[in-house]
Parts: sequence; C-alpha cells; structure tokens
Amino acid sequence: MKLIEILSATTASGKTVWMLGLVRTLQEAGLRVAVFKPVSEDLCAYEVPNGYVSLSALHLMAAADISPCGEVNPVLSVPTLNNQTEIWLLGRYLGTVSRLGRDMPLLDELPISVQDEIEQVTWQCLEKIGVDADVVIVEGSGGASDLTILQAWDLANVTVARRATAAILIARASNGGAIASLAGTVSLLDEEVGSKVRGLGLSDVCHRQKEILVAGEDIARKIGKTYLGAVPYLALPKKWQQQEPDSSEAEENYLNIATAFKENINIAQLLEWVGL
Repeated sequence: MKLIEILSATTASGKTVWMLGLVRTLQEAGLRVAVFKPVSEDLCAYEVPNGYVSLSALHLMAAADISPCGEVNPVLSVPTLNNQTEIWLLGRYLGTVSRLGRDMPLLDELPISVQDEIEQVTWQCLEKIGVDADVVIVEGSGGASDLTILQAWDLANVTVARRATAAILIARASNGGAIASLAGTVSLLDEEVGSKVRGLGLSDVCHRQKEILVAGEDIARKIGKTYLGAVPYLALPKKWQQQEPDSSEAEENYLNIATAFKENINIAQLLEWVGL
C-alpha cells in the first residue's frame, strides 16, 4: 500500500488544504485515491456508518468521492473544559485525556490496553480503506514534533507516519516564521519519521512568492530535503470548512484548491518518490 502523509510544523498549517489539493490532482492523473485522518478534533461529532468523525474528515471523503464512514477517521477528539478532550474510537467513548493543543490529545494518558486497542483498530481501518486504492493520503494531527519532544505517544505523526512511503512537511506562511519552523521541526522529528520526510512545502503564501520560493529551496537544500512549492493564499469563503461537504459551494472550493495546487506544487516529484 502506497502511503503519502502530510505533516505540519504547527497546528492549523493548512494540512487539509494540501490533502484536498493532492487528492483531486492525483484523481485527475487517473489514480484511485483514498484518504485517512487517524486523529481529528471537532467540537461536534458527526455520525456516519461505523462511528463519529470530524467535519474536516467529511470534507476529505467528499473530495475523494468516498462514502462517509468511521474508518477514515477512527479517533475523534472532542474538546471539553479545562484543556481536556473526550476520545472516541469508531463511535465508542474511551475516556477523557489532557489536550496539549488543537488536534493534540495526550492519548498515552489512557490505559495501555486501550492504547493497544486504538493502534490495532487504526491499522484495521487503514487496511480497509486502502484495499482498492493506488495510494492513501494520510493527514497528520497538530504539530508533527510536539508530542515527540514530550516523549508522548503520537498515533498520527509517528506510529502511522513510520509506515508512510513518503511524507511532506508543511508550514503556514501567514503565521510567520514558516520557513524556519520547517527546518526546526525536521531536526526534532522522530528519527524514522524524519527519514520519511522527502519534501517541504508552504500554504497560505500572501506576498513575495518568488522570494519565498528561493528561500524554501535554499532551506530544503541545507537540510537534505526537496522543496515542493507553496499553495498561495486562496480567497475561500470565511469558515469554508463549515460548509456542507456535499454542497455545490464545497465542490467549488475543492476545485479552486486543486487548481492552485496543480499550478504551484511539484506533483511529478512526489509521484516519483512513491513509485506512481
């Protein structure tokens, strides 16, 4: 099974935009594409066959033309009060743990037996959704190195990423410090995951795209990676991810993202890495 994982230096870096762009671009290339979001966070739980999922996971399934199912997003984190979050596995409540930040539940606070069950179910879900796919696009969760630094269990960014055929590390340019954060994150990743990261990229580039391209290529060379490009700022509707995934408005957003992705990202290099 070919796996491409999208990781990010910090939370809210545009992983879902990269996921949507990559899904549609690879589909247009004639590939059968599945999506996987092992851990996701949402204030609401959206009921689907075999579980509860986040709204962003529903958008990924809609873009990939996959019928909604819990297996695409097996672990759902639902924040409560005082930086705590409920953990749900395929629609079953497992317990409440601390929340380091957005999309970063501390799953190792659960009993070891429960952690083992989560990992086992995650692999079962991945096998099920990937059985008929040429490639599975996997979305990481939160910042790729944060839990590793704390020596905490990171299901999405370490356990699953270790099985990736190739991984891409991105950062959000409009957050500031994006290029520096790419270099810093690479140096702090789990060693095996770091070896899987072949490419670097940016999202939400508002200005000076040519200069940022040169800077991105330069930092990538210095740390032994390849710069794949940057998705520019997209004038998507405010809170576009809260739109109904099957709506015409959402479809228009997917198309706009895919167009920007094809125009700015080195897809050929990525396909070469995974042998497609």
